Amino acid sequence: VRCVLRAVRNPGLSAYVGVRGQVSESFVNGRGRIRLNDSDYSATATQNLEQGAAVVVLAVEGAEMRVQAVEKDK
Repeated sequence: VRCVLRAVRNPGLSAYVGVRGQVSESFVNGRGRIRLNDSDYSATATQNLEQGAAVVVLAVEGAEMRVQAVEKDK
């Protein structure tokens, strides 16, 4: 009997690209923390963001996420 093991691909943090979250610690000098689902992550942005602001994940760079603010619906 031949057994073939198949590796299960775990996309890790890159699975969060395009996901919306919320700033959990205000960004200072473009660095802060965001909340996605029930976890907090380090993040960077081109602008400072206030706690509670809605963001979307643009990319994952190492263990940090690059985000931008989501415009509020008009």
